[in-house]
Amino acid sequence: MQTPPLRQNPLRQVFSSCKSLWNASVNRRSNLVILAMIELVVFGIMAFLPPLQIAYSSYQFHWRPTIQSFYMALVNSWSIFVLVVLFPAIMSVERRQIRRKRNRTHSTVFNTGDLGAIRSSLSL
Repeated sequence: MQTPPLRQNPLRQVFSSCKSLWNASVNRRSNLVILAMIELVVFGIMAFLPPLQIAYSSYQFHWRPTIQSFYMALVNSWSIFVLVVLFPAIMSVERRQIRRKRNRTHSTVFNTGDLGAIRSSLSL
């Protein structure tokens, strides 16, 4: 008879991935904590914004639930379109331009073209 494989505690996996924080430098840890806090704020806004949008549109514009559902579907479809279609297209164009510039100058210095692509996609 074979013995069943040991099950690992899921919390152990979480804590083992957190070990990389303690082995890292102070700057890296502070950056990760700042990123986690920004993610918490953005996730909180994204989680609580749709009910607020529904309540506001119902109060301000006297929209019925069917019109509200069309509006929410349109807004969510647009965000999916931007993330899946538009943003990758913008990034590929920016990367091509960066490669062309690097081939001309043969420079290994960091190029800020990615930052411009991210800013332009966020403005959409």
